[in-house]
Amino acid sequence: MRPDLLLVDDSSAMRLFIKKALTTQGMEIGKCVQTGKGKEALELLGQEHVDIAFIDLNLPDIYGLEIIEFIRKQPELQHVKIVIITSEAHQPRLQDFVDQGILLIQKPFTAEDLYKQIMGIMREDQ
Repeated sequence: MRPDLLLVDDSSAMRLFIKKALTTQGMEIGKCVQTGKGKEALELLGQEHVDIAFIDLNLPDIYGLEIIEFIRKQPELQHVKIVIITSEAHQPRLQDFVDQGILLIQKPFTAEDLYKQIMGIMREDQ
């Protein structure tokens, strides 16, 4: 499977790092759409096929949680795996995400760690 990715992070360097981290570790990806703005991410979710959405919680225009709620409410997006990328640490609400089956990756992280975690959620679908 070559998953289509949506990368939502206000740092273009972080978006590039995520994509390169996965591909240099050997993951074959399909399409990769990217944005630094939450509202644009909502539009892209309505226009593009996405298998895995990487979402930073702290975006300049909306909070990343709004994107997650949008994905959860759309029947046609129920297949999308959600990965939160955040620098927030040890907040109780982060555990709520994990309890909902959302993968949480805290910054900073290595390419190898990211790859292993993403391959883990992809195996769950098989």
